[in-house]
Amino acid sequence: MPTKFSLVPVDFDSDPDFDFDFSNNQLGAFAGVDFGFRQGARKEHGQGSVTAEQHLRKTRLIGPECHERFLPYRSPLLQVLRDGGVGFSGLSTLRRNYCICRRHSPLHLLLFTIQGTGWLMTGGFEGTLAPGSVWVSPAGTWQRYGIQRGPWRIVWFSLARDWRWSAIERLGTAVRESALGPRLGEAVSALLDESGPGPDADREVVDLYGRLILRLLHREASRPDTGAIADRLRRMVNIVRRHVDYPWTVPALLKATSLNITPGHFARLCGEHLGETPLQLVTRLRMEQAAEILLNTDSTLETIAERTGYASPFSLSAAFKRHFGQSPRTYRKAHAR
Repeated sequence: MPTKFSLVPVDFDSDPDFDFDFSNNQLGAFAGVDFGFRQGARKEHGQGSVTAEQHLRKTRLIGPECHERFLPYRSPLLQVLRDGGVGFSGLSTLRRNYCICRRHSPLHLLLFTIQGTGWLMTGGFEGTLAPGSVWVSPAGTWQRYGIQRGPWRIVWFSLARDWRWSAIERLGTAVRESALGPRLGEAVSALLDESGPGPDADREVVDLYGRLILRLLHREASRPDTGAIADRLRRMVNIVRRHVDYPWTVPALLKATSLNITPGHFARLCGEHLGETPLQLVTRLRMEQAAEILLNTDSTLETIAERTGYASPFSLSAAFKRHFGQSPRTYRKAHAR
């Protein structure tokens, strides 16, 4: 039976800065540290600078038992990855005391779990990262994640926020099944072995591994997550159905899906999955509830208008007639039980 991955909505409005307090273990902002590695982790073949890895400044806790290898993406050998928009990336085996917190990530992130389990809080969601899963995190989202059951072996890639990885913007935050984690882990490990210091580095072999990694990443990023999108749209529909009296707007509806996409793309998804625009959906659900109240209660139009999000009985009557072709009063008489 395939593993199920889910994200559960949570509310962190009371914690706007998303800060952790690890008391004696708090690591601070790594002032003066070479960002080719993170404190407590072993560095192998990696290069880096503060300007390239500034998004790691909110790292809070990485224990000495954690082992991370970072792609030397500034190396001339890895030109193919730089040209493809792949930045700071690596292969990590994590044991105990590992937690990352970022208020704002300027780069996209793909994180594949190969072994063990991680926990995740991001963009208003909470969930787990199990073997055979990939976490897709668009740039601009806040992130909290760490080890839940170790050793947690992951391979992860920071990707440029531009046209080369626009598919991630369209997809939005997602945790889903993926079979590519082990293959990417093996490719990264082999590339690191080939690109190490010394005379044995083979440019052609490194280039081939780089192209393989890039191809697999594009395969994952461009894979539509129709199941997750449909689930989020269904959840939005249920929220609107329970709160038809709310003054819904397109931005509010989009927020209810927790999809990190543009309003235009949201409208296209609604058309594809629901067969109507976002505001047509709201009108339909309001009309369905208004009709149900009309037929099952003696409520006045004033009461029904208030319960279905209309400012007055007149605006309700006009909308009702456009939708059903009858006034509320005529509809009640024609369908009386």
